[in-house]
Amino acid sequence: MHQFKIVKSFLNKNSIFKNSIYFMHVPKCGGTTIDQIFLKLSNVLGSFNFNRFSYNQEKNNKKFFIESLKNDYPRFISGHLDFNFTKNLKNVFKCTIIRDPLDRTLSHYKFTLFKLKKKPVEYSLVNFIKDEIDDYRENLVTRHFAGILKIKKKLTENDKQKALTNIKTFDQIDIFENWDYFVSELLSKNGLPSILYSRFQEHSYDFVFNPTQNEIDLIRQYYKYDFEIYNEVLKFLPKRKKYFEKNYCKKICIVSPYVKSQNRLYDSNEIKKFFKLKSK
Repeated sequence: MHQFKIVKSFLNKNSIFKNSIYFMHVPKCGGTTIDQIFLKLSNVLGSFNFNRFSYNQEKNNKKFFIESLKNDYPRFISGHLDFNFTKNLKNVFKCTIIRDPLDRTLSHYKFTLFKLKKKPVEYSLVNFIKDEIDDYRENLVTRHFAGILKIKKKLTENDKQKALTNIKTFDQIDIFENWDYFVSELLSKNGLPSILYSRFQEHSYDFVFNPTQNEIDLIRQYYKYDFEIYNEVLKFLPKRKKYFEKNYCKKICIVSPYVKSQNRLYDSNEIKKFFKLKSK
């Protein structure tokens, strides 16, 4: 049974989606679900555009983005991009969510096994880490914040310090454990509806993997910069606001890979009927 949860958007008379948002999408931190939420809201509301970019695209992404900001509509910009993508842009709200490096690396490893259709015995965690190092993709969080995601170089202390400096330029950062709160804050700040969602990219693996202590130590050794970045972020996590239940938006957008919903908002009674019909 797929789990559905409501993320409430709390009403504020000053909340309006007027500035473009740049969401720096770090792999295996719940970013695909965030992308799908804002893609759906863009289709439902028509009040902002959704763009997802990749450094592998042929077009000049940064030039396209700068030109697009001249349009009337704000944009939600996402993709596996780094700090450099918007460092010179003004009036863009920069946000991201990161994950404990141990959990993120293990999740990334298991997802890689899934994509390769292999078992841990066929492609070990040790080999995965070696391949990530050889491809300059270890310490992905540090590489994102340092703005060197696509630069093939070994990380240095200077890169880590640059990442720590760049963290302070983000308007909203949180950790994976606070995912619902992070999304609720984004919705509330921009006057967007509440969300009923189930996660995207959830997979049932046909294997079990429990890392040994030696494998955990290996992750801590080769991803040491990410652990330092993560611990620094923990120091200034935002204080949780207290909201009154009556002040949240009662209009709800359904976002799920498991149910097909119309491009419109639902009220609570419609939600109950919707899922009652789906369960028959």
